[in-house]
Amino acid sequence: MFGSPHTHPDEPTSHERRTLTTQFDPASGRALSTDVVESVAAVLDAETTAITPLYEVVDPTALDSLFDSTPAEADRGPITVSFRYEACRVTVRSDGRIVVSAPDRDRR
Repeated sequence: MFGSPHTHPDEPTSHERRTLTTQFDPASGRALSTDVVESVAAVLDAETTAITPLYEVVDPTALDSLFDSTPAEADRGPITVSFRYEACRVTVRSDGRIVVSAPDRDRR
């Protein structure tokens, strides 16, 4: 699976907005982009095959490369990338945190 999901305590209650925070582990051998897709699907309570392919929103290879944590890359400093995917706000941080906030139910 893809990390340890939990609801962020500072977010509105689940009937207002759903937020999932997971931790990406580069040592797992999995692609970051895969964890992003699975996190969005989990927030939307959908199968990964039922949502728009990530490549229609962002280049998955570029996303994976941006957060590659090889020693030479560590000198770049902290990185945060945010984008919309399936009406969710997705934020990926270089510390491995992936935060997916679902839209309000009436705005989907």
